Amino acid sequence: MTRRIILSVAALVLAMPLTASAQAGANDLRTQITRMDQAWQNAYNAKDAAGVAALYADDAQVMAPAHETVSGRPAIQAFFADDLKAGGRRPSRVPVP
Repeated sequence: MTRRIILSVAALVLAMPLTASAQAGANDLRTQITRMDQAWQNAYNAKDAAGVAALYADDAQVMAPAHETVSGRPAIQAFFADDLKAGGRRPSRVPVP
Protein backbone atom coordinates (compact mmCIF):
# COMPACT_ATOMS: atom_id res chain seq x y z
CA MET A 1 0.00 0.00 0.00
CA THR A 2 2.80 2.43 0.88
CA ARG A 3 4.50 1.59 -2.40
CA ARG A 4 1.36 2.60 -4.35
CA ILE A 5 1.20 5.91 -2.52
CA ILE A 6 4.87 6.60 -3.21
CA LEU A 7 4.43 5.70 -6.89
CA SER A 8 1.33 7.90 -7.14
CA VAL A 9 3.09 10.87 -5.56
CA ALA A 10 6.12 10.33 -7.80
CA ALA A 11 3.87 10.24 -10.88
CA LEU A 12 2.21 13.50 -9.83
CA VAL A 13 5.56 15.18 -9.23
CA LEU A 14 6.81 14.05 -12.64
CA ALA A 15 3.62 15.21 -14.36
CA MET A 16 3.75 18.76 -12.97
CA PRO A 17 6.36 20.02 -15.46
CA LEU A 18 4.23 18.64 -18.30
CA THR A 19 1.33 20.84 -17.24
CA ALA A 20 3.58 23.91 -17.14
CA SER A 21 5.03 22.97 -20.52
CA ALA A 22 1.55 22.57 -22.00
CA GLN A 23 0.54 25.98 -20.67
CA ALA A 24 3.67 27.56 -22.12
CA GLY A 25 2.91 25.91 -25.46
CA ALA A 26 -0.64 27.25 -25.34
CA ASN A 27 0.68 30.76 -24.71
CA ASP A 28 3.08 30.42 -27.65
CA LEU A 29 0.22 29.26 -29.84
CA ARG A 30 -1.97 32.15 -28.71
CA THR A 31 0.86 34.56 -29.58
CA GLN A 32 1.22 33.02 -33.04
CA ILE A 33 -2.53 33.21 -33.63
CA THR A 34 -2.60 36.84 -32.52
CA ARG A 35 0.28 37.70 -34.87
CA MET A 36 -1.40 35.96 -37.81
CA ASP A 37 -4.68 37.67 -36.99
CA GLN A 38 -2.97 41.06 -36.95
CA ALA A 39 -1.14 40.33 -40.21
CA TRP A 40 -4.45 39.34 -41.83
CA GLN A 41 -6.19 42.47 -40.55
CA ASN A 42 -3.34 44.70 -41.72
CA ALA A 43 -3.26 43.18 -45.22
CA TYR A 44 -7.04 43.26 -45.59
CA ASN A 45 -7.41 46.84 -44.37
CA ALA A 46 -4.56 47.87 -46.70
CA LYS A 47 -6.61 46.31 -49.53
CA ASP A 48 -3.74 43.92 -50.25
CA ALA A 49 -5.43 40.78 -51.62
CA ALA A 50 -2.07 39.17 -52.40
CA GLY A 51 -0.94 39.79 -48.82
CA VAL A 52 -4.11 38.24 -47.42
CA ALA A 53 -3.82 35.21 -49.72
CA ALA A 54 -0.16 34.72 -48.76
CA LEU A 55 -1.31 33.96 -45.21
CA TYR A 56 -3.22 30.89 -46.42
CA ALA A 57 -1.77 27.44 -47.20
CA ASP A 58 -1.50 26.41 -50.87
CA ASP A 59 -4.43 24.02 -50.46
CA ALA A 60 -6.56 26.20 -48.16
CA GLN A 61 -10.26 26.77 -48.61
CA VAL A 62 -12.32 29.84 -47.77
CA MET A 63 -15.94 29.16 -46.89
CA ALA A 64 -17.50 32.59 -46.57
CA PRO A 65 -21.21 32.99 -45.86
CA ALA A 66 -23.36 33.36 -49.00
CA HIS A 67 -20.40 32.44 -51.28
CA GLU A 68 -19.17 29.32 -52.99
CA THR A 69 -16.20 27.58 -51.37
CA VAL A 70 -12.93 28.94 -52.79
CA SER A 71 -9.97 26.54 -53.02
CA GLY A 72 -6.27 27.28 -53.47
CA ARG A 73 -4.21 30.39 -52.96
CA PRO A 74 -4.79 31.95 -56.44
CA ALA A 75 -8.58 31.57 -56.07
CA ILE A 76 -8.41 32.94 -52.53
CA GLN A 77 -6.51 35.97 -53.78
CA ALA A 78 -9.12 36.55 -56.48
CA PHE A 79 -11.90 36.17 -53.91
CA PHE A 80 -10.41 38.79 -51.61
CA ALA A 81 -9.57 41.09 -54.52
CA ASP A 82 -13.26 41.04 -55.52
CA ASP A 83 -14.33 41.50 -51.90
CA LEU A 84 -12.03 44.49 -51.47
CA LYS A 85 -13.18 46.05 -54.76
CA ALA A 86 -16.73 45.78 -53.43
CA GLY A 87 -15.67 47.92 -50.48
CA GLY A 88 -15.11 45.25 -47.87
CA ARG A 89 -13.57 46.37 -44.61
CA ARG A 90 -13.06 44.33 -41.50
CA PRO A 91 -12.77 45.62 -37.92
CA SER A 92 -9.26 46.55 -36.87
CA ARG A 93 -9.32 43.94 -34.12
CA VAL A 94 -11.27 40.72 -33.78
CA PRO A 95 -11.00 39.21 -30.30
CA VAL A 96 -9.30 35.82 -30.03
CA PRO A 97 -11.11 33.65 -27.46
